[in-house]
This record gives sequence, structure tokens and C-alpha cells, in this order.
Amino acid sequence: MTVAIVNKKTGKELKISDKQAEEFFGPLHGVKNIMCLPCSSEVDMSWETVPNVYQIKKAGLKRKKVKGTLIIRMGGIGDLLMISSGMREMKYRGEAITLATLPQHVLFMKSMEICPVISIEDMDQYEFDKLIDLRFAVEPKELGTCCKATWEDYTLKDRTDAFDELLGVYPARKRFSLLPIEGYEPEEITNAIGDEPFVAINASIVASARAIPMQYIEPICRKIITKLGVPVVLFGMSQPWNYDLTKISRTGLINLIDKTDWKELLSLIGMADTVVTPDTGSLHIAAAMNKKTLGLFGCINPRTRVSYYPTVRALYPVGELPCVPCWDLHPCVTKPQDSVKCMMLLKPDRVVNSIKELGGY
Repeated sequence: MTVAIVNKKTGKELKISDKQAEEFFGPLHGVKNIMCLPCSSEVDMSWETVPNVYQIKKAGLKRKKVKGTLIIRMGGIGDLLMISSGMREMKYRGEAITLATLPQHVLFMKSMEICPVISIEDMDQYEFDKLIDLRFAVEPKELGTCCKATWEDYTLKDRTDAFDELLGVYPARKRFSLLPIEGYEPEEITNAIGDEPFVAINASIVASARAIPMQYIEPICRKIITKLGVPVVLFGMSQPWNYDLTKISRTGLINLIDKTDWKELLSLIGMADTVVTPDTGSLHIAAAMNKKTLGLFGCINPRTRVSYYPTVRALYPVGELPCVPCWDLHPCVTKPQDSVKCMMLLKPDRVVNSIKELGGY
């Protein structure tokens, strides 16, 4: 048996013996990917596939043949939900499809019951009739050398249209649908609020440039509770630069930051009367659940993200700064904890007034 060292960018293979591989790389038991670091170049770890990432696979391994098309997309939950409409259209037209995505998103996508879902790490176990590789397919080259789209498409098209075109189903009816999973309602909500309406706020996201400014979270919560008379539930995953958000506490507030898995998150959003969120996965989850949603945008024009979400209202400071939108280039950010200038324009009173109008409080 030999080992094939495969360049994941070029597809070229170098076959060596097991003994040679173990002498060079060490024990390979359970190892699927290695990285070679040439002394003369620096590897950009911000992308899913870089020139010097190699995959190890056993030569002669038999692949299971599967009829239909394999669709590959890594990225986040938001992108997967935007792709879901096109996948539903493919299924409606009678096409057999399978989705390959990041391991942490497999169960979430399986719960949607659109098609079989596999981990991207297991793709080599299968052979499909057709492949549609959506990795970096809708991002422009200005955002990275691995990206494949044009700047015009990125800035002018709704992202779901771009995905539909790549899937070969555009124009098509938009089919966004998502249901909470029964039995995962956070006890903190059911015990303290019950069936009362509440506002759910995604207070912390990975992308600091799209996040609600940390210093705005407590005033927004206070004003919703005192002026609108409804409870607030905070959710999200804290980051090193905003961990203090987990300590926010007051009457009428339930702080679930760092306390929900994906199933509980679906239930939380399903229970909420109104959802307030930046441009991230929770925006698309709430939209797919037909929830009243206030999307907070700064560096991205919302018409490229929420054109087909009838229950989403965008709060967007267009025309208030010459750099809006910068399309994720973030010229004003120097540190992770710094909020971008456009998001700083969405001050607490402005957000709460928009919540009042949207929710009818």
C-alpha cells in the first residue's frame, strides 16, 4: 500500500510508500491533512484552501459511487441557509443532490431534511456524477486570492441569486424554511418569561466589524425593558474582546451568551417575538422562520443579503459616511475590539425606535 500526497489546490499527487511517509511526517494513524511550510513563503491561514495544504489518502481506496451532484460549501450557517433555497429548487426539479460542508454544520443541515449531508472531510470516500464547488464562489478576488467572483456580482447581486446561478436554477422561487427542534427550549426562558413576547438580541458574533458595538448592548437592553415594556434575551458566543457581555444582568433580562447550542438557538429564535441581529447566521435563521427581524448593517449593503426576506427590516446608515458600504474591507478597524464607524452610527435610541416600529410595541 502506498500513500498519495495530494496538493489540494492543483490536484497533483505524489505517491510514496507507507514507510517513507511515516519517516518523513511521523505516524499517520487518523491523520487526514498535513501542512507543508516552505521556508521561502508565508501561508495565509485565513482561507479554507491554501496552496501548501495537502491531503493524505491511501492509494487504491475504493470510493462509494453516489448518483447525482455533490455541492460543496464551507462558510457559515448564513451562507448555508442562503444556498438552501437553490437546493430545494434542485430537489423540486428531480435532481439528486448531496451537500458537503464543515463538520460542525452537518447536523444542522441534516435537520433541514433537504438532502443527504456529509462532512467535507469525508468527500474522498465518495464518487459523484457531478460536482458544484461553491467554496469562495461568491466572494470577489479583492477579498482574497482564492476567491472566484467578480466585484460587480458581489456588490450588486443578492447573495441567494448568486448561489442560485451557480447551482443552475436561477431564476427560481425562493424557498426559505426552518423550524425549531422541539424539546430544546431554554429553561431560563420558559421559567422566567413563559409565553410572553420578548426581544432576542444577538449581542456577540465572531466578526467584530459587523457586531453591535459592545458599549451599546446594555443601553439597548435597558431601553427596551423600560420604554417598550418587554423582556430581553441576549444570545451569541463571546469573543476574547467582549467577554464582559456575559456579565450583563438586570431585571427583565436573560443573558444566554455562551449558553446555547445550535438546537437551543433555533428554539430561542423560534420563541422570540422580535429578533435583533447583525449580518450573521442568526439573521438568516430568523428570516427562514419568518420572524420579525431587525438586521443591523454597516459595511455591507443589505440589498445583497435580505432582498427576499419579507419579515426582515434593515437598519443601515447609507449616506452617513463616505465609506458606507466598504464591503468588508474595514479601513477604520485596527484592533479586534474596535467597532467600525458605520456600526457606531446605530446608536441605542435609533435601534430601540426601530424595534418599536417593527414589533408594534
